[in-house]
Amino acid sequence: MVIDILIMLSFHYFADFILQPDELRKRKDKSMFIMIFHCLLYATVVMMGYLTIINIPIWYRYSRLSFIMLFMSHLFIDLGKRTVHNTILKNNKQNKHLSYCKIRKLDKKIFAIDQLCHIMIILLIYFCK
Repeated sequence: MVIDILIMLSFHYFADFILQPDELRKRKDKSMFIMIFHCLLYATVVMMGYLTIINIPIWYRYSRLSFIMLFMSHLFIDLGKRTVHNTILKNNKQNKHLSYCKIRKLDKKIFAIDQLCHIMIILLIYFCK
């Protein structure tokens, strides 16, 4: 079980970081099309790892539901992250109440919450098999 979870998390890392270079990350924040492409790619890669672990075909109903859940949750989490980040930056441009260091700390916290949400979804899908 622990090895299965580590494999799932390694697929998450590969899909969310290795397959998303800085240029794609920047474009994803400006384009909904790129955001959807990233989420589809992410869901496909993580699903490949998941199907390898549980050894069931993609056409099974649970496989399709898991793929949709991975895609939709990743999309909503990333959109939420983008919205929060943009709101903080927009408010700071208007009020100038946050220093660069505070913005960096907030970015790190937002990133940590983002990753925690993704990991919780992966664990939910894994344990509901």
